[in-house]
Amino acid sequence: MNFAMWKKALTGIPNVSKEEWDKLDIISKWLISTRAAVLVMTLISAVLAGLFAWHDGFKVNLFTWFILAL
Repeated sequence: MNFAMWKKALTGIPNVSKEEWDKLDIISKWLISTRAAVLVMTLISAVLAGLFAWHDGFKVNLFTWFILAL
């Protein structure tokens, strides 16, 4: 398990060579190939949108908000 690569994949989209790719564990490959860093940005924007709506007095359906954040 390469925790350093997991962190790198969650904070940015790393550029790896074919040789590096072949040495990675399955989770690192999945995080890079699914562009997990973009998922983190999407989650942050969904959370902020819900908080702003709630702050402005809109009724926020927590279930819908949770599904949106996923």
